[in-house]
Amino acid sequence: GHQTLKEQLQSMKEKEVLEAMRKIVEMLAKGNDVSDLFPHVVKAVVSKSTEVKKLVYMYLVRYAEEQQDLALLSISTFQKGLKDPNQLIRASALRVLSSVRVQMIVPIMMLAIKDAVSDLSPYVRKTAAHAIPKLYSLDPPSF
Repeated sequence: GHQTLKEQLQSMKEKEVLEAMRKIVEMLAKGNDVSDLFPHVVKAVVSKSTEVKKLVYMYLVRYAEEQQDLALLSISTFQKGLKDPNQLIRASALRVLSSVRVQMIVPIMMLAIKDAVSDLSPYVRKTAAHAIPKLYSLDPPSF
């Protein structure tokens, strides 16, 4: 199974984590189900490496809707991602946040979108624009 990947993700070595994430995203791209790795992958989002973070977010964007409970546990980490110096990380964090379809995080999403619409990066602003209908569908009265 995915035992080796789980072990690599828990490694203290950035290089091993990166290698594992590359394999996981590759498997994801081929249509393989790697959802069982969610709890291990989500921990890697705190990585110092932008490369690792990008891959982690690619994975999370794919599975956040299916894995609501686990995604909820990482909300504070995604909020940190919204402040990342890298525009791709900021946009990905917003995309993941808006994939978590839980009423409870509506206020967090509102704030995230509010900040993102005035982000210096057009890419982040575009992601914010796409997040608005998702938020609306989750909580129409807040509009």
